[in-house]
Amino acid sequence: LTDPSHMETKMWVIFLSVTAVLLAGLLVALLPLLYTTFMKRPRRCLDGNCLQVARKFSYSELVAATGNFSQDRKIGKGSFGDVYRGLLPVPDLREVAVKEMRQPTLKRNRKNYVHEIETLCQLRHKNLLRLIGWCDDGGRLVLVYELEPNGSVSDHLHDGGTSGRILTWPQRYNILLGIAAAIDYIHNGAYDSTKRYVLHRDIKPSNVMLGEGFEAKLGDFGLVRQVIRHGGGGTPRTTVIGSMDYMDPKYIELGTLSSASDIYSFGLVLLEVATGVRPSVPGTAAHRNTLIAAVTESHRRKAILEMVDEQLRGELNQWWWQMERVMVTGLACVEPARDERPSIKDVIDLLSKHEQSPASSRYLKDTSMRPKDRLPFILTRNVALANARATSLP
Repeated sequence: LTDPSHMETKMWVIFLSVTAVLLAGLLVALLPLLYTTFMKRPRRCLDGNCLQVARKFSYSELVAATGNFSQDRKIGKGSFGDVYRGLLPVPDLREVAVKEMRQPTLKRNRKNYVHEIETLCQLRHKNLLRLIGWCDDGGRLVLVYELEPNGSVSDHLHDGGTSGRILTWPQRYNILLGIAAAIDYIHNGAYDSTKRYVLHRDIKPSNVMLGEGFEAKLGDFGLVRQVIRHGGGGTPRTTVIGSMDYMDPKYIELGTLSSASDIYSFGLVLLEVATGVRPSVPGTAAHRNTLIAAVTESHRRKAILEMVDEQLRGELNQWWWQMERVMVTGLACVEPARDERPSIKDVIDLLSKHEQSPASSRYLKDTSMRPKDRLPFILTRNVALANARATSLP
């Protein structure tokens, strides 16, 4: 007679063997789907037209274009990768900027890579850096951009630029107008503005490239976030990530973002471009930004023009009113409370004016005014030049 326990064991062996075979077969069947979903995800764009807009490169093509990512061709460093100058062969025969992502196997880095592709495939604006193509080959993640010949704004402010030329004030002012136009586009014009908008999350001079005519091109969309407009139009709590020196303190405190977070970063860009001074948050995030503190103190003493970049002193007599306007607007953008910061449209309205009346004398003299009450005075068109020039030249 057969031992019942032996029969039971045999049945279990058969059952487990069949189950293992079925599971293995199912896994094999699902592998293509899993690969497409997770490894080839950059092929998917929200508008379904990514492959029509951006070209897919092989890694070997980009190795050839950059001289095997030679250090001699390294031209910059982004949030998540190094940037190299590359030359595409015939029939393209043009120079490009090639960004190879660091630590491509990290989930967060792949997510940022996909976000940047999906976003730039949908966005088209003269003040945004143009994506040419991408590469997801053998675990390597690479982005290919149009190469802008004059480097970044940061290069010119702090490193003498690509040609050693100092940016003149009119060039700086036009650059700021271009950045503002790019922010307005992603906040209000890229999509149906009643439903969603885009947050850049990393606006700073090193992420603004300069074209042949020194026009601004906002780039590095690795931290970009699409936001559904609801209530205050902000985001749920998220991991704090980005450039601390340009970061909205409310983001650090609350872990949430809104369009006012980009406004805060742009406010620091306004101050940095006018003063030539890098912002800095010493020690912990609880400390105040040193650039904001310095400009605020000068403004309190009614001597804000003392902060103008030394390299611009020769242009001060002609452009003092624009310089003052930029710094006063920058201070409004970096107000601690988000609801007291101007919108990007208010900022553009102010910066686009040509009158030599950056603010009323009341605004300049009364530094105790609430920030939300200041903007109407800044935007006033018909203020006498004598009153507007309440701040004496240093």
